[in-house]
Amino acid sequence: MVMESSTSTIYFWGVVAKDKAGNIGTFPTAKPFKFDNTIPNIYSNSPTLTQTISQPTISVKLDDASINQMSGIDFSSITFKINNQAVSYSTAADVVTTTTTLSFTPSNAYAEGSYDVSVWAKDYAGKSNTIAWTFSIDLNAPESKDTDNDGYSDKDELFRGSNPNDATSTPILAPAFYPLVNSYLRASNFVTTAQQKITLRFNDTSLNPSGGIDVNFTTATAGNLVINHLTRGTTENWIYDSGTSDVRASSVTLVVQLTRPLSDTGADDGQIRISYRTRDNAQNTSDVITRDFYYDTTAPVISTV
Repeated sequence: MVMESSTSTIYFWGVVAKDKAGNIGTFPTAKPFKFDNTIPNIYSNSPTLTQTISQPTISVKLDDASINQMSGIDFSSITFKINNQAVSYSTAADVVTTTTTLSFTPSNAYAEGSYDVSVWAKDYAGKSNTIAWTFSIDLNAPESKDTDNDGYSDKDELFRGSNPNDATSTPILAPAFYPLVNSYLRASNFVTTAQQKITLRFNDTSLNPSGGIDVNFTTATAGNLVINHLTRGTTENWIYDSGTSDVRASSVTLVVQLTRPLSDTGADDGQIRISYRTRDNAQNTSDVITRDFYYDTTAPVISTV
């Protein structure tokens, strides 16, 4: 005889017998047992699918409980593999028979690349489950470099087949740096024509698909993009022009605009320095990058002698 309890997962068995004389005998005590038809849960994997990070702790949660407690995870059955190689994982301090977190931290830093993870486990009722996913390691910060100072980033020139060390060799596309380093701008080509906008180019340097460039780090975090008027000894305010910026997964053309129009009467003439940093979504951060240019609205004085 089987009786289902109110918990719906604990059952009792017992025996009732009757002889030909009508005497009824029963098993002294009903015996409980569990019926477990639920596969283990494997979830909350980290790093997440296609996530790109610098160095990982790889973890996953598993349990063998839904509404009711099941038979429990058979921890001797678990296989935890990185790129199809078994690794020695650790369990959370609060491990119990039904739920825990498995984690693995490499003893040596992983090289840049993609990594496949798989975890397999079964419960004491013999039912199994598995999870598999991929994440990437990105070890390099984005760069913002124009070696030959022609307005095109080194990465873009290499990608387009031009020489990043030769200012006369340029790709067929609009330049992404403005103003050029140590260039001299008069009012007509900065105040009016360019509307006092400054353009910077960021390129991701990862050898693998990156997690993308974190534009907010540069544009919305205090101190990561500063414009100093070195001659006047002032810091100029600016706004991020998202409408004309071009933000992509592995490259960004960043446009900012000065909020105070520079004078065209000579009062703001002098050296201006742009200092900034860039970061990707794997938290790789560049050193401070500086670009100087000169604003000059004063005409030469011609002597009468």
